[in-house]
Amino acid sequence: MRLSHNEFRGQFKAKGLVLTPQRWAVYETLMGMHGHPDVDDVFGKVAEILPSISLNTVYTTLDWLEENGFAHSVLPRDSAKRYDTTNRPHHHLLCVKCGGLTDFWELYGTDIVPKKIRNQNEVLGVDVTVNILCGNCKPKPAKKSKNSRS
Repeated sequence: MRLSHNEFRGQFKAKGLVLTPQRWAVYETLMGMHGHPDVDDVFGKVAEILPSISLNTVYTTLDWLEENGFAHSVLPRDSAKRYDTTNRPHHHLLCVKCGGLTDFWELYGTDIVPKKIRNQNEVLGVDVTVNILCGNCKPKPAKKSKNSRS
């Protein structure tokens, strides 16, 4: 859920944190994007609003937002960290060939975690990533020739 400026400021204040223009710009930009942008994508958009912002500031702000529960990252295998633009519970399909990352909304709760693990630990959440070959990368079935006998 995207927070308004006042809601965001209120949550910052409740946590004893300081809301800077850079933090707000990075958060607002991230929440306005679609898909799973990486730091460079976010930086490009934020720089349109705050031309003086540095790439390092965007990196540290995204890390800071994540540490404080305002953002969530996804780390695809062999790829740069990418960020979710939604806070609604969901999972991911990751194409192992092209790196495409897609949300899916089938919800799996903590009940998929074995009971023994749930009893010995506090399960904070479930984040499922299904490794796939997407429709574009999946091998096409071989066509049968006219001369082949079945």
